[in-house]
Amino acid sequence: MCLRLDEELECFDLASLGNDLKEVLSLYSTILLIIYTNILFVDKETLLIKTGDGIYWHIRRRSLDDISAPLLPFISEPYEYHEWFEKIVKENAVFVDVGAFLGGYAIRAAKKGAKVLAFEPSKSNYWLLERNIQTNNLRNKIMAFKIAVGSARGRRPLYSDGLFYATLSLVPNTMVEGYVDVY
Repeated sequence: MCLRLDEELECFDLASLGNDLKEVLSLYSTILLIIYTNILFVDKETLLIKTGDGIYWHIRRRSLDDISAPLLPFISEPYEYHEWFEKIVKENAVFVDVGAFLGGYAIRAAKKGAKVLAFEPSKSNYWLLERNIQTNNLRNKIMAFKIAVGSARGRRPLYSDGLFYATLSLVPNTMVEGYVDVY
């Protein structure tokens, strides 16, 4: 089965999907992209999409979880978004996003008028977070920091499960992604 993304096709071997979790998730996220977003630009590494709430997002083209940030209120975390986030974020409030990932909450808080401090230790996630802040003209509302937040300062390993970009953690896990400064 193939799905068209701009001028290129994303193809999936349906016969082998049962054996490959990554392929199943990749198909799922591609379908979500097509249903819930407007794909504006595609290059070799990233997509630029626009969600129904008018926010622009740079996401990795082959990521299994980058679609979760743009789709927070719709698919990824609808309960948390509507029952928690929308109720506490007010204009001129200060919102602190630790582990900001691509800015799913940080960008939406800034759009609601909050001043945002966003902390994201991963180099690749931080790069996309910065692009998303810039593309949405939120430089004056969001201060992003490429550091981790923890109970003790120092340089510590950043762990990964090897599958998802959004699950990086200071808590020991499967593999070390790299080392980060913790404040």
